[in-house]
Amino acid sequence: MRLITDLRDPVFGDPVYRTGDLVEEMPDGNYRFLGRRDNQIKSRGYRIELGEIETALHALPGLQESAVVAIKSEGFEGWLICCAYVPSADRDVSVTSLRKGLARIVPGYMLPARWMRHDVLPKNDNGKIDRPRLRNQFAGAEPRPGMAQVEDTLSPEFAQGTDRMVRPASEQH
Repeated sequence: MRLITDLRDPVFGDPVYRTGDLVEEMPDGNYRFLGRRDNQIKSRGYRIELGEIETALHALPGLQESAVVAIKSEGFEGWLICCAYVPSADRDVSVTSLRKGLARIVPGYMLPARWMRHDVLPKNDNGKIDRPRLRNQFAGAEPRPGMAQVEDTLSPEFAQGTDRMVRPASEQH
């Protein structure tokens, strides 16, 4: 637990907990949530650290590179976990095999709902994976050349709870 002194009260300086939430104090004294300092999300009632999913993906054979991002969902789940991946040159991996391998390492609620195969993951000017760009691609806001259809892998039971029709990956062409 990380406790710090409340800087708004220099006289008493009560300890406060650092949650990792980014907020803005409004003129009326309320706080507006802006996001988080880390890559933690809440999806389907679970707190999930996206880096844990990436670490598990890197342990799977057949991947050259991968990145996990989350996009806001219009359904009840809060956020959709999305995985962009680059298969190794000598391997042909399927979303089904990746999902099965990942399911042996992480709980089911941490499995990505959307997958997108890339030849090369987009990079920013610093050479790091361009996560905002990936989020835009998964949200459908930014097409990319030769972009394959984003593959949804929600279970049929879970898909029924969303506000759009989603076919299981096994039924997609």
